[in-house]
Amino acid sequence: MRRLWKGIFVAAVVILASVSLFIFLISPKTTNNGSVVSICSELGASSVAKGNSTASASSSVANFLIVDADPGGPYEGMNGSAYHGLSSWPVMHVFKGQKVTIRIINCAPSEAHGFSITHYFVAGVAVRAEQSYTFTFIANTVGSFRIFCNIFCAIHPLMQNGLLVVS
Repeated sequence: MRRLWKGIFVAAVVILASVSLFIFLISPKTTNNGSVVSICSELGASSVAKGNSTASASSSVANFLIVDADPGGPYEGMNGSAYHGLSSWPVMHVFKGQKVTIRIINCAPSEAHGFSITHYFVAGVAVRAEQSYTFTFIANTVGSFRIFCNIFCAIHPLMQNGLLVVS
């Protein structure tokens, strides 16, 4: 009987060590500017994460920053979408053939926020609290595509009206 309990104990320790390693591997990594938390605090009320951005027509690349945030700050919703009612916000203008890179930073301290774009990023992503996610695609189809939060969160209704315009 003692051997059985010892085996169960060893198995539990191995499982806990594996889970701890997994959590360490997927935890937010630091960037040149520091952790995601410090990036969020550095953003403050600056206009770094614009709500209406146009890529340069002469460039083959377009880079955008999306800040997801809970109520109370300048970025509430997606880049401040909470302050724009039912109008499209954020709006990203790109040109057909451009390589588009979008970095999503979740500045919420305790909940995940989602991000999806019809046609281009249908499966979307859930970005955990105080983490970021970056993805890239080629804008190969002209049109207007909805940007929205694809998971339920506290400010979900305020994160449904973004727009990607490919011309």
